[in-house]
Amino acid sequence: MSPLTDHGLAVQSRLSQAYGLSPDAVLSMMDAVSRGGGMQAQFNVPELGGMGQWQSGGMTMVGSSGASVRVRSTSVTPPEAS
Repeated sequence: MSPLTDHGLAVQSRLSQAYGLSPDAVLSMMDAVSRGGGMQAQFNVPELGGMGQWQSGGMTMVGSSGASVRVRSTSVTPPEAS
């Protein structure tokens, strides 16, 4: 992933604070969603339960069932990124 712009860094920080995730976990998810064209993501983020997949429209699969709710919440309802 290319280095984040100032706006991208602000979004990363906002998501990290809003969801209680480390900045590195948020960056990993931002990279995965970017590589998936904004429609899907494959990731391996230990903080989110390990390996998993997400698709817009609701499909979420992760290594830990407790983490799937956190990934779904984080991926589908991001806070306003202005």
